[in-house]
Amino acid sequence: MKDDVIWDIVGNKQIQGKNHVAELLIQMEKDRATELHIKNNITHGSTGSINGTIVLDNKKSYTFCNIYNFTSAGRTSKIKEITSFVIEVK
Repeated sequence: MKDDVIWDIVGNKQIQGKNHVAELLIQMEKDRATELHIKNNITHGSTGSINGTIVLDNKKSYTFCNIYNFTSAGRTSKIKEITSFVIEVK
């Protein structure tokens, strides 16, 4: 990740900076995933996306779509922006 990465969790919050993203990921660890179902994983050039469903140990399920923008299409490129759409499903 770039040091100034931006993570936009649509309708919830926007986080800027690699350290802040890392802090949020650590906080999210308390909600352990028991299932992960990937529906699509698409890449093209400097953009990639993935969508699917995740089930947590508290039995809550979420459908998600993450879109990643990288600094380039090269193998050593870094993530510069993430956009996440997350919806709880019943």
